[in-house]
Amino acid sequence: MIIDFSADWCAPCRELDEITFRDPDIVKMSGEKIVMVKVDLTEDGNVLHERLVSQYGIKGVPTVLFFNRQGKERIDLRLVDFLPADQFLIRLADLIKVKSSDSL
Repeated sequence: MIIDFSADWCAPCRELDEITFRDPDIVKMSGEKIVMVKVDLTEDGNVLHERLVSQYGIKGVPTVLFFNRQGKERIDLRLVDFLPADQFLIRLADLIKVKSSDSL
C-alpha cells in the first residue's frame, strides 16, 4: 500500500500527480499489486487526516509512505519531495519484491 499526502497548493504534489503517477509503467505496476491512497491536506479540519498526519509524523507535503504486505511502513522508501517516474519505479520494485520472510 502507498499513502500519498498532498495538497492542491503544493507544486511538487501536482508534479507527482501529473507526471509520476500518470506514467504508464507506474500505473500498470501499482494497479496490479499496490493499493494507492491519497490524503488531501488542502483544507484543515479533517479529523481523520489530522490523525494520520500525527500518527505517521508528516512534516509537510508531498510525503509518500510505502507499506509492506504486513502493513508496516518501509521507512527506507519514504518520499518527501517530487520524484521522477523512473526513480519512483525503483521504489515500487523494491516494495513489491517477494522475500522469503514475506511469504511466511
